[in-house]
Amino acid sequence: MAGTHGRFEFRCWARDLSEVERSIRQNSEPSGTEDSEEIYVVAPGCDGSNVKLREGTIDIKVLVATRDGLEQWQPRSKHGLPVKAETIAQEVLPALGVTAALEMPEYAREGLLEQVVQPHQDLKAVPVTKQRRFFTVNGCMTELADVVIDGEVFQTAALEAEKPEVVIETKRRLGLDKFENVSYVRAVKHVIGMKRCAAMP
Repeated sequence: MAGTHGRFEFRCWARDLSEVERSIRQNSEPSGTEDSEEIYVVAPGCDGSNVKLREGTIDIKVLVATRDGLEQWQPRSKHGLPVKAETIAQEVLPALGVTAALEMPEYAREGLLEQVVQPHQDLKAVPVTKQRRFFTVNGCMTELADVVIDGEVFQTAALEAEKPEVVIETKRRLGLDKFENVSYVRAVKHVIGMKRCAAMP
């Protein structure tokens, strides 16, 4: 995510995106891969914050703008684990729109999940595994991924660029106009039944 306000993003989901993958590969060569295991922390009333635990860190991104069906997500903070209770109280919980009593001065990954997230009635920790493949199409960062959200298998395709018109043109070129833009946060909440999304398969 480059720039002060982040890139404009478009992301779609399906059980099978093989047709989209063929279109992407016809327009580009792969530029890398990445596999990861992550934990998304979600809350019912908060679609505009992306809070996840990954590789010994806790990352927060926030939705700062929407334009022409695209979303602009801005990196807010990234902290190594264990994380201080003060940081959880001032950054993590407000991003999720909740409060919680914090009894420890700092929390490692399991402590954060078991003592803060799991006991909270409005918070859910959701495992997500990703196998990502990266491309560049029309100057637009392009991603294909096989994703497992809480045991449910999907494919997702994403486009990112600093200029929204580049994303819009690339979306048209790749035949993605028939899909709705659905962020990871909304997809995760749909899968666990926290908030249904009609655009999800």
